[in-house]
This record gives sequence, C-alpha cells and structure tokens, in this order.
Amino acid sequence: MEFAPIVPIKYHPADVTKYHLILAHQVVKSLQYRNYYCSLPKDHSIILDNSVIELGYTDTAMIVEALEFLNEFQGRMIVVCPDVLRDRAATVKAHREFMNDNNIADILGRNGHHVMVVPQGSDSNDWAHCLDELDSKLIGSFTYVGIPRLTEDFEGGRLGLYNNNIAALQGYRVHLLGVQHTLNEIEWAKEHPDIVGCDSSLPLRAAYAGISCEQVVDLRTLPDPDKYEQSMYQPVRHRIKECHDFVSNDKDSG
Repeated sequence: MEFAPIVPIKYHPADVTKYHLILAHQVVKSLQYRNYYCSLPKDHSIILDNSVIELGYTDTAMIVEALEFLNEFQGRMIVVCPDVLRDRAATVKAHREFMNDNNIADILGRNGHHVMVVPQGSDSNDWAHCLDELDSKLIGSFTYVGIPRLTEDFEGGRLGLYNNNIAALQGYRVHLLGVQHTLNEIEWAKEHPDIVGCDSSLPLRAAYAGISCEQVVDLRTLPDPDKYEQSMYQPVRHRIKECHDFVSNDKDSG
C-alpha cells in the first residue's frame, strides 16, 4: 500500500513517495503548486481530488480546468468524481453528470486518465447501495473506488465496510480517502493487495503537535496548518517517512 501525504509542496513530498493526492482548487489557484506536480517523473501517480472536504462543494468546471493545467504530467492520473458527503442519491447524480460531461469525456479519452468513484451514504447499508448503483450505472467507466474517512465512524468502520462489500469491490483498486482518527485504523488494509493507497495530512498535523504519527489519538483535534514553515521542515519530513513506512511495512527505506 502507498501513502500520499497532504502537505505544502515546500516539504518536498515527492522525495519520499511516488504516490500523491492533490487538490483541484489548489491546482487552479497556485502556479507553483501545479508546476511542482507537473514536473514529477513518469513513475509517479497523482490522484486529483475534487476538494469537497476543503470547499464544501464540488465544481466540474474547476476539475476540468485543473486537468488542463496538469496536462504536461506524464504519469498515472486518477480523477476523483464529484461526491456529496453522506448523500447517496446526490452522489450518484453528481457522478453520472460528471461522466456525461463532454469536456470530461474528451480529457479522459485523450489522456487515458483513470477515474475514482467515491460512494457516499448515511450508514454502511446506504454506502453499499451507492456502490452498487455506481457499479451498474457507470459500468466500465472507472477503475478505482475511494472509501471516505467519514465511513470510519460507521458501525464496524472501514474494515467492516470493506469486508461486507468484497464481492462488489472485486476487480477495482481501492483507495482509503484520509485518516479519521489514528494511523492504526488503516493497519488492516496493508494485508489486502487491492487496497493500493491512503492519503492524509497526518504528518503535518502530528509534527505541529510535537508527537509522532503513531501517537495521534484523534487526528481531528490536532492543529491544521496550511502554510509552510522552515522551522518545521525536518519534523514534517520525518513524519512523512514515518507514515510511508507504516503503510508500506518498509521500516528500512532510506
């Protein structure tokens, strides 16, 4: 399993990992941000997130603009469909409209990008129904399924959600979108080859709290800085590597 750290680019996350999750609204807003990711080698992978957590909404036009800005990137690009938090029907509608958008279809077809669907629901059963609907209505259109961090609070957490939907997830690559509470909550996923990655701002927030990533009890209670500070360069870098090594079981990587 790969780890994608969500940190300011001045911490140089690509020195540690070849797997990245970046935010569409940041790509559109910042030339420096998009140039950093466009310049990465061909063996890197980028998940272009729809920024729903950060903005509270999704915007297909913004995603199209971000993809155009990232046109020079030669590695694997995975585009996250628009989703509506905890709302199955609205998420299915948003996904279908996104995939039917002519601009999106043109970009995906022209560049061979991958698509990640993000099922949503009010509980584990609702989430499973959303996945089934997306699977039947968008058949052949996507290769990745994202499991949101909010589902960690469903009965049984993401482990239970995964186990209950193994058949429906078969044939897809699964990505765990974020860490809800602790790093240990995703440890089970390392044993499943179809779960290819996880992302989080955990390295940044743990560094600012002055603790290791594995000491974090509830990520949501930690400071959430959004700017680079030179004094935090080494602490953040150390924790990026800590998370990378944890999810990959690579304790000896340099």
